[in-house]
Amino acid sequence: MSEAETILSEQQLLEKAVQFPQGIPGFPHSRLFVFNQLPEEMPFAWMRNLEDANIAFAVVSVHDLMPDYSFAVDDEEIKVIGEPTPAECAIYVIVRIEPMENGIRVHANLRAPILVNPAKRLGMQVVLQNTNYEDSALFEFGAGE
Repeated sequence: MSEAETILSEQQLLEKAVQFPQGIPGFPHSRLFVFNQLPEEMPFAWMRNLEDANIAFAVVSVHDLMPDYSFAVDDEEIKVIGEPTPAECAIYVIVRIEPMENGIRVHANLRAPILVNPAKRLGMQVVLQNTNYEDSALFEFGAGE
């Protein structure tokens, strides 16, 4: 648990939590997550499971990495999070961050975005089919930027 989370009461964490009614692929029983972003870690955040403290993912808003990222989701599929419009939906991707001598290297799973409806505090992870997006797209920041 992060410093920011230790300050929050259990009730405050539950009020911030995003429910994933279907869990996420590979973690079907992990359904309640909180997103924490510390200023020194921006634009990255942590998506932490409230049911199992051992489950946490580094995430970033996909548009911070790839402003023109787009995809289609079936209308039936999006009902799980309350049918938000694209403008109402926050889109994250899970990342793996590697420090480099003069920056960082980020591997982003663009093939399985996380969709969050902030108004309803509902989320889902979609595994995109028939896409050219990679499950480990590489981005480098720092040296030579």
